[in-house]
Amino acid sequence: MALAIAPGTMKKAHWFGLAALCVFFGCAAAQNEDSDSQGGAVSAGTVESGCSAPTGSAIVTLNNKVLSAAATNADFEGNPQTCSVNVQTIKVLGLPSAIQTKVNAKLAAVTSGPDFSVKDCTDGFDISGATSVSYNKDGLLSVTTSLDSYYQGAAHPNTYQTYSSFDLATGELLQLGDIVETSAKDLVKAEALKSVNRSHMEAEDKATMAEALGFTFSRPITSISDFTITEKGLRFNPGNNLPHAMAALAPANGYLVSWKSIRAQIKDTPATAAIRALADRAN
Repeated sequence: MALAIAPGTMKKAHWFGLAALCVFFGCAAAQNEDSDSQGGAVSAGTVESGCSAPTGSAIVTLNNKVLSAAATNADFEGNPQTCSVNVQTIKVLGLPSAIQTKVNAKLAAVTSGPDFSVKDCTDGFDISGATSVSYNKDGLLSVTTSLDSYYQGAAHPNTYQTYSSFDLATGELLQLGDIVETSAKDLVKAEALKSVNRSHMEAEDKATMAEALGFTFSRPITSISDFTITEKGLRFNPGNNLPHAMAALAPANGYLVSWKSIRAQIKDTPATAAIRALADRAN
């Protein structure tokens, strides 16, 4: 369970009314037939408190970005509209300065840019989002940001997830191609499809999930990041490639590709040391 901080509860050097204190919380994930512990520390702390992150993890802080402005255009019935943004943002502390800056720049980019601005509010829209941490230990951090959006005149709202996994020793944002050999993409896809087939879905729904995963793996391996890191392996979520009406059917924690099934294909380089150590423990 990621730490949720309501707007207005964070003060400069004061979290939950306790100064100079770090509090550590365990993470939990949704369960299915391939369930596994996705543990690690989600930690609350402040720069001013002098808290440092436990070895192999980061101090994670969550806050809310809230923006609102009146839209220039009314809706089709002439009613005034609003452009609003209410998304949960994430920042890490307790890491070496250069690495911390690199990780925070990548995390900030998920909820910044023109789509998250109300400066030029012509037609009304509403964007909301929450962030969860699925892994934060062993030198690895894995974060999911779930966004919901609706734009005036659209047929339906949209839901989208952004997955960000980091090597905390370097601050690098990991793609699948950073973890396994290029030749392993078809193997990883096959293992993800096996996980779909093990699920308790109707055959038609399994076919839809398999097709959505096919879109994920149609990209170059160096551009595949729709996964979270867990104790047992990588979990791939096809939700971004599903029709709106089907998105809710995808399991929240995705489809498991076990470390055991891909261990031989994990790159043997200094950059994959944390991944290899995790995979070896799982085996």
